[in-house]
Amino acid sequence: MRGVSPSAAGEGTLRGIDRPAIGSYTNWMNTYYVYAVIHRQSEGAYVGCTQRIEARWVEHKRQLTLGLHRNHNLQAAWNQDGESAFAFIILAVLVDATPILAKRSELEWIARIGSYNEVKADLLNQRFVLPTELRLMLAEQNRHRGKTAEQRENMRQHTKRRWADPELRKPMAEALAKGNGFYKGMPSIRSPEQIAVSVERMKETWADPKRNTKLKARQEARWKDPEARKRQAEKMRAYHAARRASLEC
Repeated sequence: MRGVSPSAAGEGTLRGIDRPAIGSYTNWMNTYYVYAVIHRQSEGAYVGCTQRIEARWVEHKRQLTLGLHRNHNLQAAWNQDGESAFAFIILAVLVDATPILAKRSELEWIARIGSYNEVKADLLNQRFVLPTELRLMLAEQNRHRGKTAEQRENMRQHTKRRWADPELRKPMAEALAKGNGFYKGMPSIRSPEQIAVSVERMKETWADPKRNTKLKARQEARWKDPEARKRQAEKMRAYHAARRASLEC
């Protein structure tokens, strides 16, 4: 790993962090960048992680300039003081890293300096924690997602556009061929470490009596819905067809 360690920042301060030149790094495969957008005066910081470091900074600036950034704390500070009041700093460069290692590094930095981050870090369980208000808002949005014919058609067209794009289709097809599914083109979880983490999380979930009861009730309700059973059957047919195709190659 290249970059600076969390300890270099000191407890609750950004002094002592040097900013590496963004152009000095190349976006190698499996290279992750943990970065911070920092308000120079207050030392408020938004921490993130990406594999496209140059493009990510451009995206942040564009969203902030348009007033469309999803982080309200960062957007409010930008609106008040403007671009000149901020610095973009690379905190760590992780070469040949796994997504889990990148996530762990991002969590450590959020816990240490991510005062603007609305999603907080749970270092004990190695996961992100949504504030209650944000979690309820997202739950409400997801609850109504895909309910209407228009929404389902929009989602279908979006998926078709993704598969029609050769650059987007390639990682999705590769992930699907591995037999572990994919979400928006992200690689499948295949490493023993990743699988072990997923298994432990599911055990914790099912061991909780309240969550166990809720999950069972959700499953029962889903299988009572003929449309839900039909959609699941179609997914499984597609999955097994992809598996057979990958084995024949």
